[in-house]
Amino acid sequence: MPSAPPLLRSRILRSTLFCSLVAGALALPTSSGAVVFCTPTAGAVPILKVSPAALPPPANGKYGFKLKTTIDGCVADAATLNAWVPSNYGTADGGLIAQAELQLSVAGYGNCGFGVLSANPAAYLATGTMKLKWLDAAGDTIKSAKPTSAYVRISGITGSGDGFFAIGNGVVTKGLGVGANVNLTIPIEMNLADPFADPWALCLIGGSTFPGLPAATPLKQLPLKARPSVSIGFPSFP
Repeated sequence: MPSAPPLLRSRILRSTLFCSLVAGALALPTSSGAVVFCTPTAGAVPILKVSPAALPPPANGKYGFKLKTTIDGCVADAATLNAWVPSNYGTADGGLIAQAELQLSVAGYGNCGFGVLSANPAAYLATGTMKLKWLDAAGDTIKSAKPTSAYVRISGITGSGDGFFAIGNGVVTKGLGVGANVNLTIPIEMNLADPFADPWALCLIGGSTFPGLPAATPLKQLPLKARPSVSIGFPSFP
């Protein structure tokens, strides 16, 4: 079979190359490329304060989650953060990032079921801010790494074979990593061996009418199973 003339072959090659470039440019993100992520080691576990306190079902009201702790196990993409220095959203000291002071303050409406037991048509998800102050391995502030502020939405509390978790998602609005996605995972402790000694369980039984059960109390704190983990990054392309 005769081969195509040189001019035609050149046009076919350019067309194929153009289609490949367009296909690559339009490819959808497939995974999250973390710029900074923190997976804390074992250590002192904080208490997640619920203020205002969450009411026992079927009552509803405004509640809030407040948390202040230091997390370690932080690793940063130093090359990317260094490349962002000209935009004032990076740091030349990304390799020093090892810890972060975390502050969370969000508020929602509903009760202490948090969507675990049943959907509440009056409820709205807890939203607010998370702040991260970046520290080195010695716990000293990294002055060139601007503190991160993020808008966060907590999607209730979910259960799995590994336990219960409050999952937060949002976007960085200020400081290091501005514009990037942020993911927050808070492991919740539940005393299944003696649930009525557990503050969350005592609040959850508020709608129960079974005799002999302890009286329900508003939820003022949630014991955590571990310190929360955080990931900040942009979608990556194949």
